[in-house]
Amino acid sequence: MLFRKLTPEDWLLYKKVRLKSLDEAPQAFESSLLEESHFEESVWRERLESRESSFCLGAFIETGELVAIAGFTQGHKLKTQHKSYLWGVYVLPNARGFGIASGLMKTIIKEFDALKAVSSLQLTVTANNTQAVALYNKFGFKEYGLEKDAIRVAGVSYDEILMHLIKSFN
Repeated sequence: MLFRKLTPEDWLLYKKVRLKSLDEAPQAFESSLLEESHFEESVWRERLESRESSFCLGAFIETGELVAIAGFTQGHKLKTQHKSYLWGVYVLPNARGFGIASGLMKTIIKEFDALKAVSSLQLTVTANNTQAVALYNKFGFKEYGLEKDAIRVAGVSYDEILMHLIKSFN
């Protein structure tokens, strides 16, 4: 298993997995398949322009297939640069159960730890996604809030749990 930051050259692989995520689990993401399926190539490529403070991570199996993705973004505004955000975590169904999500988390947390000025890694997770909540708890994320009616898909309301991982500066 290879975990690496995606580059603009990976845009087609990323697009395929990202659109699959939005189709399979629309309640898990704020973006929709309808919105992102209309993105031009330039939008996909721009999303994959890695910077120290913003990148998309991919997990590749031995055949070279991209089977999982996750995004990381540091706060862009002066007053929020101490915070970062984990978003868009998804593992293809046929790749689940092999520890790939844990590998993504370890890699993201290592990058987070390397950013000295960043003290918080935040995420939201659909409240009924118990597997994802358990994964985040396993890596030390703590719940700090609940947003009722955070997402609506086809008229159904979903709550989101707000979680964060705070660096210890010991």
